[in-house]
Amino acid sequence: MIALRENVLKFSRSKGLIKTLSFAIFGLVAFSKPAREIDPLNALLSFSMGLFFGGFYQLFLVGFIKLFNRDLKQKYDKKAVKRAAQNGLVYFFPFAVVSFVARFFLGWSLVTPLFSSALVVCAFAAANSVNSLREKPKVANTIVAFVVSSIFAVLWIYYSAFAARLPLYAEGGIKLLYVFLTNFFKT
Repeated sequence: MIALRENVLKFSRSKGLIKTLSFAIFGLVAFSKPAREIDPLNALLSFSMGLFFGGFYQLFLVGFIKLFNRDLKQKYDKKAVKRAAQNGLVYFFPFAVVSFVARFFLGWSLVTPLFSSALVVCAFAAANSVNSLREKPKVANTIVAFVVSSIFAVLWIYYSAFAARLPLYAEGGIKLLYVFLTNFFKT
């Protein structure tokens, strides 16, 4: 049990990279153009939108779990709950890989169900990681994780429908600005 707690309290850079890469992959899959070749500007905008939503989700999930676990801050340290909750977010990676393969190799659009499932699984994994730091697990951690992930799953459905158009609009605006500036300086 002590070894499990020590493992939960460790959050390495590789786990952080995997978590960040997962959100970026989901952004690419959800918001990139469905063409064969990926436009670098569109990919960059898609990555950034995935990272924005993922960071927003992480902020709320960790923040609400911290509210219910203030006693662990005294028992371990200030960032114990945050590190334990972030360990659960590493489980986004398999969902991101499956959505990438489904979109770009099989031509399927499974982003919304996979992302919603990933939100719920990662929230429960985060709550379980935090509960492993306790002698007696709290049901409140699981309930809070479920509520936050459910809210963000609904937000994802609306956000993805709106944000899917943003890379195309931004790309069109940048190309329009480029054409305007190149023609302006030619004359």
